[in-house]
Amino acid sequence: MEEQHIADMAKDRTVTTASRWSRVNRVTLLRVLSGLIGALLFVVFVTRGAFPASAASLVVGLLVVALAATIAVQPPIVRVWRRVVAWPGLGHTALVAGVVAIGSVLRFWGLRFGLPYLDHPDEWAVADRAVAMLQTADYNPRSFIYPTLYTYLQVPVAGMHFIAGVGAGLYETVDDIDPAHYYVWGRGFTALLGSATVLLTYVLGRLWYGPMVGLLAALFLAVYPSAVGDAHYITTDTPSMFFTLLAFLPMVWMALRPPERHTDRLALTLIAGFCVGLAMATKYNVVVLIVPLLVALVAMARSQRAPKHPRYTTVLVGSTCSFVGVALGFTLGTPFWISELPNVLNDVASVLVHYRFTGHPGAESSQSALFYWGAFLNESALVAWAGFGGLVLAFVRRRTADVLLLSFAVLYFIQMSGVTVVFFRNAMPFLPFLCLLAAMAVMTLIDAYQVRVSASPESPKRAIAFSPHPVVLVALFAVLFSIQPFSRAVYEDWLRARPTTRILATEWVEQNAPDGSRIWLEDQTLILSDRLQVQGGQPMTSNPLEWYQENGFRYLVVNDDVAANAPEQLAPFGEPVAEFVRDDRYGPLLSIYATGVGDVADDERTPSGATLGGGTLVLDGYRHAGEVQAGTALQLALYWQVTKSLTQDYVVYVHLVDDEDTKVAQRDVPPLNGSRPTSSWQAGELIRDDQDLPVSGEVAPGTYRLLVGMYDPQTLTPLNDAGPIELGKVVVR
Repeated sequence: MEEQHIADMAKDRTVTTASRWSRVNRVTLLRVLSGLIGALLFVVFVTRGAFPASAASLVVGLLVVALAATIAVQPPIVRVWRRVVAWPGLGHTALVAGVVAIGSVLRFWGLRFGLPYLDHPDEWAVADRAVAMLQTADYNPRSFIYPTLYTYLQVPVAGMHFIAGVGAGLYETVDDIDPAHYYVWGRGFTALLGSATVLLTYVLGRLWYGPMVGLLAALFLAVYPSAVGDAHYITTDTPSMFFTLLAFLPMVWMALRPPERHTDRLALTLIAGFCVGLAMATKYNVVVLIVPLLVALVAMARSQRAPKHPRYTTVLVGSTCSFVGVALGFTLGTPFWISELPNVLNDVASVLVHYRFTGHPGAESSQSALFYWGAFLNESALVAWAGFGGLVLAFVRRRTADVLLLSFAVLYFIQMSGVTVVFFRNAMPFLPFLCLLAAMAVMTLIDAYQVRVSASPESPKRAIAFSPHPVVLVALFAVLFSIQPFSRAVYEDWLRARPTTRILATEWVEQNAPDGSRIWLEDQTLILSDRLQVQGGQPMTSNPLEWYQENGFRYLVVNDDVAANAPEQLAPFGEPVAEFVRDDRYGPLLSIYATGVGDVADDERTPSGATLGGGTLVLDGYRHAGEVQAGTALQLALYWQVTKSLTQDYVVYVHLVDDEDTKVAQRDVPPLNGSRPTSSWQAGELIRDDQDLPVSGEVAPGTYRLLVGMYDPQTLTPLNDAGPIELGKVVVR
C-alpha cells in the first residue's frame, strides 16, 4: 500500500508538472505569436506602398484583427474579463453604454449635411469667427450677440483640422482652411458634447432619483429628435445644454450629498459657481442657473448637523464663493467682457429687444408657452405628458431634489414663454429636465404599482413572481416612450445623410452646362465652379426671356421658396428642365429653366475680322446696343475664333474713350470672367465672351468710341496686331 501511495504521488507530481509546463508553453506561445504578428504588421504597414492599395488595406486589417485576438486571450487579460463578467453592475452599465452609443450614433450620423452649403443661419457666428481667430491670432470677437466660450473651444478644433489637412495635402497655410471640410470637424465636436449630455443626464438622474430614472431619462434624451438634430451644427444650443447639466453636478452634490468638512463645502460651492459661469459664457439665457445654485446652498446649510458655524454664515460665505466662481467661469469663457463692456451691454440689449419687442418674422407667437408645449407634443407626446406629470408630482412632494429641479425647469420655461420670438432650439437646456421629470414620473408609477401588488394578500404568488422583475415594466415603458422620437430621429438623420436639393441642383448644372456658360441665380443660392459665369441676385422675371437669350444666359435657377414670381410671369419661360423638390430630402424647392441658347455660331453679331497675336485669334464679331445709360453697364458680347491653340492666359481690356482718347470707362478681366482661361482654348473653337462694361454715373453724356484687345498680365505686353480693335460708337445717355 505504501509503495502504491508513493507511486500515485509521483504520478500526481508528473501530471502537475506536465500541466504547469503545458500552461507555461501556452503562455509563451501566445506572447511569441502576438509579438510576431505585431512585427509583421509593422513591416506591412511601412512597406504598404509596394502593394496594391486594396490588398495592403486587407492585409493590414486582418493582421490588426489577429493581433487584437492574441492580446485578448493573454492570461492577464482573461483574468480581467472574468472579473468584469462577475461584476454585479455589468448589466446596468452595459445598458447605460448602449443608450449613450445610440445617442452618439444618431448625433454623428449625417454631419456632412448640406455641405458646402450652410443651411443653418447661425453656424457662421461661431465657426467662421473661430477660424478667423486661428488665422489672425486676434481673439477679440467684437460681437457679443452670443457669448464666446464655444467660439474659443472651436479654435483648437480648427487647429487640429488644419494639421490633419496639411497631412492630407489639403492645406499649406491657415488661410487655406476650407469651411466645407472644417465644418465636419466643428460639428463633430458639437455631436461629442451632445453625446456627453446624454451621459450627464444619466448621472444626474441617478443622483436625483436613482439609477433607473437616470437610465430612462438618458434614453429619452438620446433619441429626442430636436436634441439629435441640433447636435449636427456648430451653434451654442447643444453646448449650452451640456454646460447647464455640468453645472448641476456640483449643485446636486451640495443639496443631496453635502460633504462633512466646511472647507470641502466651500470648495464645492466655488466649483458650482464656476460651472454656472461657464454655462452663462455659452449662452446668456441660462442665467437662471443662479436660482438653483442658491437653492443648493440653502439645502446644504440646512443639512448641517451641529454646525460649528451658523447656517446663515454658511449660506453667506457659500454665496460669496459661488459668485466668485460665476465671475471666474464667465470671464474665462468671455474674457473681453470687461474691456468691451459697452459692446457687451449693447449686444445683450439688442437680443432682448429683438426677442421681446422687435420680433422675428416667421418665428413669432403671441402664446409662446402653447407654442413650446405643442412642439414638445410633436417631438414626443408621451415624454411631454409624462414630463408634465412629473412636474405636478414634484410640486406636490417638494422634496429637496424636486425643489432643486423645479427651480431651474420652471424658471427657464417661464423665461422662454415670456418673449414673442420663439425658436425651439432655445429649449435645448430645458430638454434634459423634461426627460428627467418624465422618467421620474414613470418610475414613480412603476414603484407604486409594485408596492400595491406586493401588498395584496389575495395574490402572494403574483407578488413573488412580479417583484424580481421590475426591469420588464421599465423595458416596456422605455420602448413605448422611445419608439416615436427614435423613428423620427432616424428618419431625419437619414434625410441629413442624403444630398440636399441644392447639392442635386449644383450637380445638374455642373453636368449640363458647358465651360464658360452664363448662369442666372436669383438669390445666389448655388455655389458653382469657376468654369461657369454666375450672375443674378434679382428675380428671374426682372428681365424678359429675350434679354437672357441676347446676353448668352444658358440656364436660370429659381429658388421657389423665396421667389415672388407669379405663375403668369413664369409662363413665357416655359416649363423647367429640372426641378428639385423636398419630397424625401432637405433643401429649398429649386427650378431650373433653359433659355434655348445653343450654338454661339447662330448668334446675331456685327462682323469684325480683326486679329490678335498674328492671327492666332480672330474677332469674328461683336454685339452691343450702341447706347447705355450712365450709371449702368453696357452689354457687350465678343466672339473669338481660335485659329491656333494658346499657351498663355491673357486678359481682355475694354475701353470707352472720347475723341481725345481719354478713357471714361474701363474693364480689364480675363475672358469669360476667368471661367475659361485662354490657355484652354483649342483651335477651331468659336467662343462667346461677355464683357459687360460698367459706365459710371459721372460720365458725361455724349458719343464715345469702344475699344477692345488683350494683353499679357505678367508683362503688360499687348497681344494686338494693329492696336486696339474698335467696335464702333457708343452713346452715353
